[in-house]
Amino acid sequence: MSRFNRVKLFITSAFLLAMFAGVAVGMLGAKIPASREPRSWLADELGLTPEQREQMQSIWQDISKNRQSDWERRQTIDKDRREAIVALLTPEQKTQYDKINQDFTQKIQDMAKQREAAFADAQERTKRILTADQRVKYEQLMQKRREEKSNRNERRHGGPSTDPAARVSMSR
Repeated sequence: MSRFNRVKLFITSAFLLAMFAGVAVGMLGAKIPASREPRSWLADELGLTPEQREQMQSIWQDISKNRQSDWERRQTIDKDRREAIVALLTPEQKTQYDKINQDFTQKIQDMAKQREAAFADAQERTKRILTADQRVKYEQLMQKRREEKSNRNERRHGGPSTDPAARVSMSR
């Protein structure tokens, strides 16, 4: 196997590993109860007493506190990995690598636009089946969720972002 093919295989493997790790972390993070929620789905399902709820909140609070720093540390590790890979490449390979990253970013942005369009369509279809009062409440709930999401993104990324693919772009 030529050196170029080994580097190509290494880059592809590293990229896939990083993608799967990101998916796994995302799925795990989605299952951890958020301590800022006044109600816990797990506590509700288990029928916990108020004392048990407090104990459960205390147990999971440390995990929640470290989420941001863990994410930042993961981002740094990922950046270091990308830089190490790029350092192995010849100028021609770097050009190819940049093209792969540009194509990846474009595909992710296209997917984000498709997802947003499907979500907007689902919202409109939902509004059509609601009564007038339900629509007003639905709009209020959706506005609250948008604000919460915006606030989370600002905390996570250090400021407001208008680019839906900003979280996945391959910055160097």
